[in-house]
Amino acid sequence: MKMTNKMISAIMITGVLSFVGADGAPNPQDDSQSEIQKINVQFVRFQQALSARDSAALGDLYLAEAMSLLQNQPARKGRVSIEARWKQSLTGPFILSLASEEINLSSSRQEAYQRGTFEIHSTDPSAALLASGKWLYLWRKESDRWRIALEMDNFNSPKAQKPSAR
Repeated sequence: MKMTNKMISAIMITGVLSFVGADGAPNPQDDSQSEIQKINVQFVRFQQALSARDSAALGDLYLAEAMSLLQNQPARKGRVSIEARWKQSLTGPFILSLASEEINLSSSRQEAYQRGTFEIHSTDPSAALLASGKWLYLWRKESDRWRIALEMDNFNSPKAQKPSAR
């Protein structure tokens, strides 16, 4: 899914405008929505970097001490290790797409979790589905920027293949 700069700007402006009430005073309820909107903007950046296969841009979205706990892979600690994993894995002949389903902000508004689904398709013309599953990100606010502190995923069970017609 590609987003243009205009769409990203609209998302950001909407988030800023929803932060104040009709009387111009800050609205605490809308403060949560503003923070969720900021996470959404970071997630769009993540998707764009993924689509561009830009491991440096992906790495920049993680905290320096981030932890990666992906299924069937060794645990990785630190932005440098996670960026190296992205660099290596993005050379493969696949397309990874993520969909966000939910973002929950902590009461301190300093952490949030986001969960969603993923699909991995082959890059060959058939675009066959290779795998699918679920993911979870723990976002942490660093200064005024949200970054991924922890990521986890797990794959769905492979679907039974239908017998081929002979």
